[in-house]
Amino acid sequence: MNKKNNQLNNQSVPKRNEIKNKSNNRNATGVVLQHQSAYQYQGPIPPPEMMEKYKNIYADAPKIILQEFKENSEHIRQKELLEVQGTINRDRRGQWMAFVICMAILGVVFYSLYLGNITFAGLSGLGFIALIATGILKK
Repeated sequence: MNKKNNQLNNQSVPKRNEIKNKSNNRNATGVVLQHQSAYQYQGPIPPPEMMEKYKNIYADAPKIILQEFKENSEHIRQKELLEVQGTINRDRRGQWMAFVICMAILGVVFYSLYLGNITFAGLSGLGFIALIATGILKK
């Protein structure tokens, strides 16, 4: 091993112009230089240049990519439609529940008045008005 180290130490270092004149990809230390480039795109469909590269690898690749984009778009639209319908159904259900509660309280008020319990009818009536006011002001 000492002989190898001595041989490496005794080698002359190439001059700057000697390194430039070499036509291979090796630098003065013998390491292979490589150039890598990468680019990034944003969006669901690759740019045309990349689609062409995919086509060179597999002829049906652009068709498959576009079909996948189409199916994903339909799925997203369907999901958004279901979300909107769910929101509408929830609001409608809440409105029906509020209507039932208000009618029940109003029934209690009228029944209390029928029985002659004015104090309970008045408190129930105030609760009914407060419930409706909070529902209106909430919107």
